[in-house]
Amino acid sequence: MVGESGSLRFRTDPSLFEVIADSFYVGNSATQFISGSGGNIEISSSGFWLTRDGDVYISGSVSASAGNIGG
Repeated sequence: MVGESGSLRFRTDPSLFEVIADSFYVGNSATQFISGSGGNIEISSSGFWLTRDGDVYISGSVSASAGNIGG
């Protein structure tokens, strides 16, 4: 399958799946999705949302064994 803005490849040996496009959208906006365009990516699912501006919203708890949050 080939379109004007990109291509789609699938191969089982050596296990390659590749999509090249100016923009993409996978999922359902009411439940969960991954989208990208203009150098931005957005991911949303239950309890997690990464906006195209880089903001992250999480419901639930966050834990880590090391590192800093907020400086």
